[in-house]
Amino acid sequence: MSRTNPKAARRNILIFLYEHFLLNPLQMLTPADFTDNGIVSITELIPNIHYLHERNYIELMQGYTPPLFAATRISNNGVDLYEDTVEFDRIFPPEVTASTAGTSDLVMVLLALAAESEALGLSGKKHDWLLDDIDFLRRELVKPDVHWRSDFILKRLQWLEVFFADESIEAVPAFAVLQSILHEKLL
Repeated sequence: MSRTNPKAARRNILIFLYEHFLLNPLQMLTPADFTDNGIVSITELIPNIHYLHERNYIELMQGYTPPLFAATRISNNGVDLYEDTVEFDRIFPPEVTASTAGTSDLVMVLLALAAESEALGLSGKKHDWLLDDIDFLRRELVKPDVHWRSDFILKRLQWLEVFFADESIEAVPAFAVLQSILHEKLL
């Protein structure tokens, strides 16, 4: 049986509650509302609803059959959290989507780029600057792509392109692959 990541389940629950809050702020939703709409399964709903309640993101009416609840709605704290998109994404990160799933190969490309760059045998400032630029890209690209700072990434790619254009430096195939992937995603 596959389970949703608990943070993703909580995110989906809060989004669903917020959308219903906008339609009718006083409406309370039952467990069937979540399961019938495919938000989460009942086994995922129960612990995550109680977690959200303990964090004061939702209001909860307990029923006569614990741990199942009778009804719930989003609280003021939940509304505030949802509307602060940066904090909401930090606490309950978006699930991996098709756009971020394709970035997993970036790890391998960056590792290859670092290895190929080390193999160049550079020393001094050139060596340090090259590895600093690669490390910057690694730190930036480890974030979900919706949080990438494309202007910074493109500037570092431009610096690396000038660096690798020097005739005295051997070809670095991983850089061409990285450049291709990032230009496709960012331009």
